[in-house]
Amino acid sequence: AEFQRLIRDEQPWTIIYYYPDLFVINERVRNVHMDIRGVFTSLKDWWLEDAAPARSDSAVSSPNPAAAPAG
Repeated sequence: AEFQRLIRDEQPWTIIYYYPDLFVINERVRNVHMDIRGVFTSLKDWWLEDAAPARSDSAVSSPNPAAAPAG
């Protein structure tokens, strides 16, 4: 009780707000589980998913209608 009284009465300042951190992880990183213990507690379990196959760009893969012969 004495210790708590000293902390209450004698501390030089009090933290009244904690600014939360924002973490962003690439969607290819799998098995990420963050919790109150810290950001990297499950780092040993993380793994990287293979890259997604390249998507075809419709502007590149479709023929140019202006270049097609009229007919």
